[in-house]
Amino acid sequence: MAFPKIAFFVSLICLPNFIKFSDSSHKLVDQICEKSLNSDFCRSSLRNYPKTSKELETLAISLATGQAKVNKYVIEQFIANQTDNSIAEEHLRDCLDYYKAVLHKLKHAYQLFQKGHYKSVSKVMNHATEKIIKCEDRFKEWPGCPSSITNYNQKMVWLNNIALVVLDFV
Repeated sequence: MAFPKIAFFVSLICLPNFIKFSDSSHKLVDQICEKSLNSDFCRSSLRNYPKTSKELETLAISLATGQAKVNKYVIEQFIANQTDNSIAEEHLRDCLDYYKAVLHKLKHAYQLFQKGHYKSVSKVMNHATEKIIKCEDRFKEWPGCPSSITNYNQKMVWLNNIALVVLDFV
């Protein structure tokens, strides 16, 4: 009974590798990624799903939302396992609040995009990015308290940036 489920999920993962996308789709992804903060990360995020700019924007917001959920979960786990550093726990709790706001903003950005309010999407995505940066900056206030979530925050900044760049192509 488990084999059909596994085969189904494996086929979903492998399917993009077997589909031939048009050169124009790859060119669009290349154009978008050249303008992003991290072109390699952008290409690896979008390469297997090239479509129209509107479909890529939906994908970019969805990827950012997925990463924000991962980050929120990781932060919750760090808080749960925090034993001896009340400053780190305080910063992580602040970050948890920031990520709750980020998730709300990304949901709002997606709704605005569906309605065609592109300028508003850009504004909301920028506010979400500001929250992520505030999260990371909380740790810089105390040099003896390094951030344990820097890489997660960096991915969020890159994904939000990809969404903003794609928005310029819509």
